[in-house]
Amino acid sequence: MKILLRLFFTIYFAVFFSAVLLFFLVPVFEAENISYSVAFINVAITEKFPIFWHYIKYIYCGTCLLSFWILTNSLYSALCLVISFLGKNHSKSPVVSFEKKSDLCVDIGRNSQNKLVSIPISGLYQNVLVTGSIGSGKTSSLLYPLTLQLLELSFSERYETAFLVLDVKGNYHSFVEKVCKKKFSY
Repeated sequence: MKILLRLFFTIYFAVFFSAVLLFFLVPVFEAENISYSVAFINVAITEKFPIFWHYIKYIYCGTCLLSFWILTNSLYSALCLVISFLGKNHSKSPVVSFEKKSDLCVDIGRNSQNKLVSIPISGLYQNVLVTGSIGSGKTSSLLYPLTLQLLELSFSERYETAFLVLDVKGNYHSFVEKVCKKKFSY
């Protein structure tokens, strides 16, 4: 039902906005003589290139329809996000939980009182900043264990998760590949 509603919404508004735009451009499409000045030369596009002009009109109409469909699809997604955001109670959702072991949390380490610090998976959709000097162990102490936990979640049958690895140097990619081959028969 959601897919049909989304499809109806996007097609309806894409056609509507395209029709409104084309209504204002009817004089251009029906013009008998359109000329374009290049330097001192006047080029009559409709007279010199009538087939070209004919196809340009249809390509433009199709491009308008496609671009408005993409725009309304994005608008629908944003509207659904706003509606779901307004419908939730945000005062009870912790960003970081101490000693709270949940199925959908990833452990990031221990604090100064040796209590376990975890971040909910939804907290990873925000920004995470890890600082330290070169060689201090940021990757090996946080990124590798965090990646291992995320891989275990993504390969479990209980959760449908996925993530994208972008690695400039190549060492992180090789770690992920090695873990997948070793532990998950990838």
